[in-house]
Amino acid sequence: PAACESLGYSCEELMAGTMFAIVASPEESQLRGLWRTIYQRQEKVRGIEILHRRKDGSTFPAEMSAVPIHTVHGERILCSVRDVSERRRAEDQMANFFRLSEDMMCIADAEGVFRKLSPAFEQVLGYDLNEMLGQSY
Repeated sequence: PAACESLGYSCEELMAGTMFAIVASPEESQLRGLWRTIYQRQEKVRGIEILHRRKDGSTFPAEMSAVPIHTVHGERILCSVRDVSERRRAEDQMANFFRLSEDMMCIADAEGVFRKLSPAFEQVLGYDLNEMLGQSY
C-alpha cells in the first residue's frame, strides 16, 4: 500500500503492470541486463541508483536492492526500493554549505584523513584541495 500511495497507483494497477512503467532510469534494456546478471550470479545487489516515475509523470531518486528468489511460479527478483529525495537534498545543502563557507571546514575519517574540505582551506593555506584530500591532518 505505501508504494501504491507514493507512486499514485491503485494496488491493482501497480500489480497489473510491469516495473518498467515506474522506472524512469535506467532504461529497460539496462534493467533487463541487470536482472540477467542477478539471475546468473544468484546474488543480491544493493544501492542501485534509479529514478522512479509516478503515475502523474513526476520522478524521484531512489535506491533499490534486489535479490533472486525461488517461488512456486519460478525464478523471481525481490526488490526493495527507498525514496532518497530527502537524503539528496541534505547532501546538496551540505555541499553548498561547504562551498559557500568562508571558514576552513573539513570532514575527516577516524584515522584523521581528510575526506571533504571547504574552499577556504585552499584560500587560507594555499594548498590545492585535491592534494589535501586523502592526506592526514
